[in-house]
Amino acid sequence: MLDQIYAKKSVRPNILLAVYNAPWIKTHIIEPFRTLNADLTIINLRGINPLEGAFNKESQAVMTKERFYDLIFVVEGRDKDIEMETLKRFKNSGAVLINYLVDTPQDWWRSIKISQIFDYVLSAQTENCQRLKNKYNEVLFFPFAISDEFFHKIRPPKEEDYLANARNPITFLGSAHSRWRWHFVNQLSRIAEPLTVVGSGWNGKSRNGEQASTIQSSVKRLLKKMEEHGGISFRSQWTRIWGGEASAVLGGIINAVSQQSYAPLENVQLPGFLNDGELNELLLQSAAIVSTSMHGSGYLAGHPRMQFKLRDIELSAYGIPHLVNRTPDTIMCLGDDAFYYHGFDELRSCLNMVRNDPKLAYQRAKVVRTIIQNNHLWSNRFSQIAKLTKLNISQ
Repeated sequence: MLDQIYAKKSVRPNILLAVYNAPWIKTHIIEPFRTLNADLTIINLRGINPLEGAFNKESQAVMTKERFYDLIFVVEGRDKDIEMETLKRFKNSGAVLINYLVDTPQDWWRSIKISQIFDYVLSAQTENCQRLKNKYNEVLFFPFAISDEFFHKIRPPKEEDYLANARNPITFLGSAHSRWRWHFVNQLSRIAEPLTVVGSGWNGKSRNGEQASTIQSSVKRLLKKMEEHGGISFRSQWTRIWGGEASAVLGGIINAVSQQSYAPLENVQLPGFLNDGELNELLLQSAAIVSTSMHGSGYLAGHPRMQFKLRDIELSAYGIPHLVNRTPDTIMCLGDDAFYYHGFDELRSCLNMVRNDPKLAYQRAKVVRTIIQNNHLWSNRFSQIAKLTKLNISQ
């Protein structure tokens, strides 16, 4: 019956794009989707009760035949954001449902239930493909991609210009969000002189107060997870821990940790906030760019995790040697010519190679940029989506 109702579909596919608010999503997902030959509806997935949100309302419109969608593309759809019945309405209408999971690897459990309803679950990390594998649909590795516009706006230096900048500073890009990250940059400054550090929190960072706030926020997140999965009241646990004797004990721990001052950063330039144009100019004049894939839980325990990140793709598009953590995903996506490190000995070796043979370093960076162009732009990803969905969504 539904086939008869929707037999006459528009030549231009109707796409519902459900996302959450983040600058990178606007640049590297929303704007690319706007270039498609499709009728696009964009809604915010988070920040409201699922039953009252726009996603559920769109499913009601589909149910009453006021609306029809060929493709429902959800970015980071989580169990708490979407009702199962909402997804079933879309599915029964004949739409293809895709959930694109891009968050930190350890958050895969947030999407277990609803992932069984989607036709395809696309994961930006290979480890989550195995974790979410089920008998109901396909779970596929779908690496991060950057917008075609972003890529083509970058004007990599010519070889002679790069060689002239070969003694320029190394640039580290990343925020000062943890003690481990501070330690990493402190160590990096000893082997990458001169070093420029760009990211939030490095200028005027309050070492004691911010570290205490970080620990408190981590405890809060932990208790929130307990509430979501164990039915334990977040409010009661928060009050119990931060009230009375428990408050004094935990407060003492926080104070002890936060009083351990960070080692001062030496030989480091801190330019502060840079707009997009200023950051772009700085990166293109760098001898090399360093980033780290360490992220997520484990900082307080001293065991930060690695993850494949959008930045691994984004920074590799500049045609400047980009030093990244060696992970299965980065090796798979960036190829043999990328600069990989695991630990400071390898990081030092990579930096020495860049300094001692800038011509070869430039050539390798150029190869990696070509890999990005051929494999990791959204035009590449849309071709993959078209094959999966059998929809004509050419740009």
